[in-house]
Amino acid sequence: MTLFGGESSSEDSPIIGDSTPPENLYYRTLNLLQEAIYLLDGKGRIMFANDRALQWLGGTSNDLIGHHFYESPWRIVRAAGIPFPKENFLEKILGEEAGSFPDLEIVTASELSFSTSCKFDTIKTDNGQISYILLSFFDETNSKKVQSHNLQLAAAVNDTADAIFVTNSGGNIEFVNPAFEKLTGYSLYEIQGCSPNRLKSGLQDQTFYKRLWETILNGETFRATVVNKKKNGDLFYCDQTISSTKDSAGKIISFVSILKDVTEPMEMQRTLRVTTERLRSLLDNALEGIFAVYNRQVIYGNPTFFKMLGYDPNSSSALIRVADILVDRDQRNVLNGLLAETGKIQGEEVHLLKKDGSPFYGTLRVFAHSQNPGYLEGFLLDQTERKMIETEKDSYESILRRSQKLESIGLIAAAMIHEINNPLTIVLGYSNLLAKSLVDPKLLKYVDIISAETDHLSKLVKDLLLYAKGDGTSFEKVDPYNLRDDALALADPLLQIEKIRVEEARERESLPLILCQSQKIKQVLLNLLINAKDALCTEVTENKLLGIDIFGIKGQSGIVEKIRFEVWDNGPGVPQFIRSAIFDAFFTAKESRGTGLGLAISKKIVESHHGSIGLAEKFGKSSCFYFELPIDCKTPV
Repeated sequence: MTLFGGESSSEDSPIIGDSTPPENLYYRTLNLLQEAIYLLDGKGRIMFANDRALQWLGGTSNDLIGHHFYESPWRIVRAAGIPFPKENFLEKILGEEAGSFPDLEIVTASELSFSTSCKFDTIKTDNGQISYILLSFFDETNSKKVQSHNLQLAAAVNDTADAIFVTNSGGNIEFVNPAFEKLTGYSLYEIQGCSPNRLKSGLQDQTFYKRLWETILNGETFRATVVNKKKNGDLFYCDQTISSTKDSAGKIISFVSILKDVTEPMEMQRTLRVTTERLRSLLDNALEGIFAVYNRQVIYGNPTFFKMLGYDPNSSSALIRVADILVDRDQRNVLNGLLAETGKIQGEEVHLLKKDGSPFYGTLRVFAHSQNPGYLEGFLLDQTERKMIETEKDSYESILRRSQKLESIGLIAAAMIHEINNPLTIVLGYSNLLAKSLVDPKLLKYVDIISAETDHLSKLVKDLLLYAKGDGTSFEKVDPYNLRDDALALADPLLQIEKIRVEEARERESLPLILCQSQKIKQVLLNLLINAKDALCTEVTENKLLGIDIFGIKGQSGIVEKIRFEVWDNGPGVPQFIRSAIFDAFFTAKESRGTGLGLAISKKIVESHHGSIGLAEKFGKSSCFYFELPIDCKTPV
């Protein structure tokens, strides 16, 4: 019997490769196959090898046809991992009618190694003798690689700590890995064929899921942090990634979802956020000002700190330099010395300057960081009210002591007026009589001196009584400019005699009425005008200039709270060495022309109105006296 039908007359029948024409359908079919095909006779000689066998395993028809199978240029290295020469291979085939070798490793003539499998079949004669052997070799190298890759991929999927599940194109779950089962509590058996909706927590709205489906159906990868629900109802956070897989035609066939459990870090973030909010609340509501400084610049301050110093924490003006608030250089040097020596400042009393220029008193604690030079953290406790109370207390005590002294002086002065006025009147009267009767110029000069000194002594006694006891002038609301005009009217004759020109450096503004003892305030203005006149007459020979300026001082609300009066001249100013004493009683710079009580009386009047008086610079010289009065002084001192 022949291989393709008919009878065989001899064991050594003609070789098919020689007798079968190329036009033979079977021959052409065998050459189209991807398997390597060999046809052997009953003795193992190669009768036919198709094109795939020649291309893959090596050799030519002339090298193979008619030669024994053992002589082919390729070799079998092992079968199922065990060394397996071709001799054993053929012996096994001859012992069976049909079979296969599923796991062969073959090395070709060009020394390339392949994984393959082999199927064989035998054709026997009527008497049972093998007449033909058909061998078919399949190249499984790529499939082995794919299989190995799939095994590695499966191992990775099963061993990964991230939960993975795969759904079909309809969204039903087909596969979950062990990490998914551990994370969600659902086994593959429980959730296979179900929708991932089982994991919904209800915390994502429909817009979220609409965006999810639009993304993955467009073939794009969806990523989001999602809150899902476990089988037992517990919620968990996960970073979820969903991507699609497609077939060779580009059609989506499944979706792969990877869930990375981020519950712990999310809980830590939430805890940190809550802690941070609580800490911020503590900082924002702390009674102490808390601040941080880097390179002498305030880089952080809680609201209390900025409020203490009059800054808006939300404004760019809140960027404060230390030198802007700690203006006393000596104090800065002391504090820097403490930091350099100990790395901290503990409970130091400090005098700072607020944004509006007003004083601030506080207790300061500061700590330096050795690992971060230039960085300081500190706490500031407001002591301004306490300091003001202490200062006011000291002031009241001082006023009380001074009042007690002045009361004694007042009693003395009152007695002096009664005891001295009569003799002074007599002396003054006789002086006038002598002046009328005397002709000698020298004697007349002496009489004039007696009269002048008698007038001076009388004025001194009256000023002393006024300084000690004051008067009972009532309070009334007046226009500040009327006070100015009345004082100038009184001083005008003297100013004209001395050829002193009066000017206003500022334009008049609309000012509120001021509650005060108008006669006393006029007395203060007149006293300052006379002092300015005397200074100009002494120091300036021409172009004598004097002025009174009045303007309002607004508080934080933007409303005028104080009125400032300034009396200035173009004289040389008050010498530096006497400035600290000019408001002391009985101090005078006019030699024999003054009593030394004018500025002291003025200071007392201003302070009785809760005001302040002082000396300022004008035109670069200390030639401006000023005083400030509150708009409404209902409780005079």
